[in-house]
Parts: sequence; structure tokens; C-alpha cells
Amino acid sequence: MRSSAKHLVWLLLAVGVAWGAPEELTLRPEQLVRIARAYLQGMVPKGATVRDLRADGPLRVPRGSSCRPAFYGRMVGPVRVLLTFVCPDGRVRRAWVRAYVEVRSPVVVAARPIPQGRLLVAGDLRVERRDLYRVPKDAVLDLQEAVGKRVRCDLRPGEVLRHSQLRTPPLIHRGDRVRLVLRSGPITVIALGEALERGGRGDRIRVRNCSSHRTVVG
Repeated sequence: MRSSAKHLVWLLLAVGVAWGAPEELTLRPEQLVRIARAYLQGMVPKGATVRDLRADGPLRVPRGSSCRPAFYGRMVGPVRVLLTFVCPDGRVRRAWVRAYVEVRSPVVVAARPIPQGRLLVAGDLRVERRDLYRVPKDAVLDLQEAVGKRVRCDLRPGEVLRHSQLRTPPLIHRGDRVRLVLRSGPITVIALGEALERGGRGDRIRVRNCSSHRTVVG
């Protein structure tokens, strides 16, 4: 795909040269846009839409010049394409083309009003395809990443769910009895402990050894 886009850029330039004057070609903004669009379509992610192209111009380039496009941006959202035309004598002439690359991806959104502190169930949520540039960077992309967690704030219907808005319900509460396991090579020591704070899966919490009364973290 990228190779064909490169060839198309050369083809568009060659056609334009045939239309121009013998020594110089005037590239109109719409011609610059066509070159940039062909280049971008070979670079953007599959399924992305290239739209809202705007070009500086017109630009005059000598006959026989070659075009070397390059893009600036994240290939999601606003991008800029620099068209560098290398003249036969080695000089360069440049034109900028601005565009918007729309990449839609499934994200999790609230299906109804959700109050702060609610334990999420599947019916609270739905999946929609949204423009990735316009959703938060920590947007939840998988429904299973949200179900069973509590929300830290109220959510409006259609609001994109963010990981920072979720907290995992604690599996251990302060005062719970827990098992302490210490392994060193072939030796395993098991002791009874008391949780000094609450914690969820993957959290490190303080625990007091009921025998030695020492506090450990694990």
C-alpha cells in the first residue's frame, strides 16, 4: 500500500508537469492536496479516514522536479505533510498540507446515569466506536476492564469511561486475618497475620505478624 501510494505521488506530479509550461509547473492547492492525500493513504492505519486537507499554494516548481513527502504528527488527529520538491539543479521548494486523520476504535461509555461509588455491571455500560483523537488517553477499551469496579465520580450517559475514574473494590479490609508466606529456596514459612489497611488485587499493604508482632509489607 505504501509503495503504491509513492508511485501515485510520482504519477500525479508527472501528469501535472504535462499540463504546465515547458520550463515550470504551477501546482494549484487542489493538486498539492491530491499528492498529500495519496501519500497519507499509504501511511495511516487500516480503516482510517483522511479528511479536511488544506494546502498552501500555488507553488511553482521547475519541470523535472521530484517530490519527497514527509508527515508530522501522530497519524491520529491533526497532521501536517511537508511536500519537498527537489529541483533539477538541487534547489528545493516546499509546501505544507494540513489534514485530519480520523481513526475510530471501540471504547466503553456509560449507558445511563451512573452515581459515584456504584459497583459497575454490564448493563451500566455499552461499547461505541469513537474518534481516538477525541477520547481521553486512559479511555477504557474493553468492557471486562470496567465490570466489577466502582466509579470515583458521577458519569453521564454517553460519557467515555476512563481508568482514572475506576477503583477496584478491596479484597482485604483492615483487621482481616491473612496468611503470610515466606519462601527462601526450598524452605517455605507460613504464619498468621493481621491486615493493617485495606487493599485490592495487586496492592501492597501493611500486615502485622500475629506471632512476632512485626509489621511487614506485601
